[in-house]
Amino acid sequence: MIKVSNLNKYYNKKKNNEIHVINNVNLTLPDTGLITFLGKSGSGKTTLLNVIGGLDKASGSIEYDDVLIKRYSMTKVDKLRREKISYIFQNYNLLLNKTVYENLSLALYAINITDKDEVLKRSDYALKAVGMYKYRKKLAGALSGGQMQRVAIARCLIKESSVIIADEPTGNLDSNNSLEIMNILKKISKKSLVLLVTHDKALAEYFSDSIIEVKDGEITGERETNKDSSAIGANGNNIYLKDLNKKELCASNTKITYYLETDEDKELELELVEHNKCLYLKSNVKIKLLEDTNFKLVDASASDEVKVIKDDLEFDSATFSSNLRNSSFRLFLKQVKDSFFSFFVRRKRTKFFHVAMILIGMIVAAINISYATYNVIDKDNIAYDNDVYRLYSVNDNDVTNVLRTAKVNGYIKEFYTNNDTELSIVYYDNSYSSKRASANACIFDVSLINGYNIIKGKNAEFANELVLSKKIADALCSQIDKNATYDTILGLRVSKRYGNGNYTIVGICDKDAYAGYSIVDTSSDDIFYLSSFTTNDYARLKQYLENNNCKVDTLYKATYNDMKTEHTRDKMVLVPVIIILVSITLVYIYFAMRSKMISDIYSIGVYRSIAYSRTKIVLKYVVDIFFITLFTTLLGYILVSFIYSVIVSKINALAVGLIKQTVIANQGSTYIIGAGIFLVSIIIGILPILGLLRKTPSQILAKYDI
Repeated sequence: MIKVSNLNKYYNKKKNNEIHVINNVNLTLPDTGLITFLGKSGSGKTTLLNVIGGLDKASGSIEYDDVLIKRYSMTKVDKLRREKISYIFQNYNLLLNKTVYENLSLALYAINITDKDEVLKRSDYALKAVGMYKYRKKLAGALSGGQMQRVAIARCLIKESSVIIADEPTGNLDSNNSLEIMNILKKISKKSLVLLVTHDKALAEYFSDSIIEVKDGEITGERETNKDSSAIGANGNNIYLKDLNKKELCASNTKITYYLETDEDKELELELVEHNKCLYLKSNVKIKLLEDTNFKLVDASASDEVKVIKDDLEFDSATFSSNLRNSSFRLFLKQVKDSFFSFFVRRKRTKFFHVAMILIGMIVAAINISYATYNVIDKDNIAYDNDVYRLYSVNDNDVTNVLRTAKVNGYIKEFYTNNDTELSIVYYDNSYSSKRASANACIFDVSLINGYNIIKGKNAEFANELVLSKKIADALCSQIDKNATYDTILGLRVSKRYGNGNYTIVGICDKDAYAGYSIVDTSSDDIFYLSSFTTNDYARLKQYLENNNCKVDTLYKATYNDMKTEHTRDKMVLVPVIIILVSITLVYIYFAMRSKMISDIYSIGVYRSIAYSRTKIVLKYVVDIFFITLFTTLLGYILVSFIYSVIVSKINALAVGLIKQTVIANQGSTYIIGAGIFLVSIIIGILPILGLLRKTPSQILAKYDI
């Protein structure tokens, strides 16, 4: 039993164009039977039916057996709809690109029945009941209107619903199909409550158990039907003479026969005047010539043409299984499969959207590459000697005076004004082709390796002789050949990229450093903040420099910090560009996904109309977006990243270290951004669908004219 109490609904409430579409309705409906809501267009009957069926919301309360709905909770109402209510729509609300069997399966998935055998058994049984079994593999869009409405009814039958909401189910059908559908609904009403909206008064009178009349949102009457007076099936363009009261008037040479709709005797005054071979007529009642209308006189009764088709619907839901092993995971896998294959079936406009998404992925990859370039510091090639120190991050204009004072006070032992530079050697391979190997290093005085072993060659004795640390020697050998040894580089000439000076490699020492050692002139007074220096008392030197707002550290750490600061500054230049591009990307993704949602709006409306849960729709959309992102944005992202990595590898294979950048695949940001593409695409992509699903099913159906 359904009990409706104080139901009210407004459109444009508290505005000049306010409409009170449901006006304080109170109803009590039985458990079974066919109840018809009858009224003119705009009377509010469809809105009332939608509210009772949970498709729309209104103030007041509705009680379904033991379930009371006072305030519209979409989650609670959806659960009620899945368990108790089914729908038959004027426009059928079938997915036209799916088969009859698939349309019925969706209704079972909506109520979490995923067992294949049970889905097949219920679908076959319901289709046989409505005479549509042989069409089970046919696309719904290829069926006639009557056939589609039968499928919609079968979709109701497989759910075992206690309430059937039928909104103008015969509105798009011819008379024969209308009678067939009404016969099926009448038989269903023996076990369920069928609530029907129709404009066809004859259908309502013949099939309904009772009629509820609606006018301006109010219930104006409730009555039982009188089926004996029905003229169902009669042709509305015929005037059935035997259903009228016949009167005859006879006179000499004249016979007048006239037919009245009632038994009442009416005074009829006729004057016939013949003039110029034409008969003129004057009457006390309005007269229309039959040839000027579409009516046809039939010498029969309307009941003679009644053709109420006796459909052989036999349906017993007792054959359905109740103890089922259903799996939501099975349904999820089906959604994944459907989304995967549906991606490759797209229209031209959608393909353009996909190409644009690929370009977005490429742009994001280019941003990542630029950002990663400044995020990587080539630590292996930073010149260092742990006995040498340098200032870093200094902006003080008097820093040179601070350093000179430190030298005068004995805090600094020696200055090295030469910058970190590239040492380059030229060698000849086995084919006598000249090749080049290089390493970034500083050259310090040979005194810094006193006490360390010369593991190959000899110590530097002249200004043009150079001893390399083991690390630099290893780096140069690896560039020359995999079989190169220290003997290979001893005796080779070394040139500096910046400054004057050429050296001959005479020895290799085992000091933990990345530097070269020679006879260096340290007497120069050319001091600036990049100068490196040695000290006999680091603690006192550090304290002195800090007192003068200067930071000092080992040569390696100072160089690293400077490089890090410079890269950070360069990255900050990219930040506005990144923000703009990312913002454009997000806006594009949002509107692209919104466009996709609108193109899918019919399917979404159908899903919601048959009580498919919002969670399942969102999950389906998430899976769709996953594959769209995978084969578009992420594909473009991976493509550019891969091509860049290959190019860098090839270039560095020809000239080792020419591009100071690790392979992009080794960057954590690459994977973080890849995961971010998925996450952001899904979040931005589902925003439109989340906004849409806040609307009631009726609002979705009405707004997008489904």
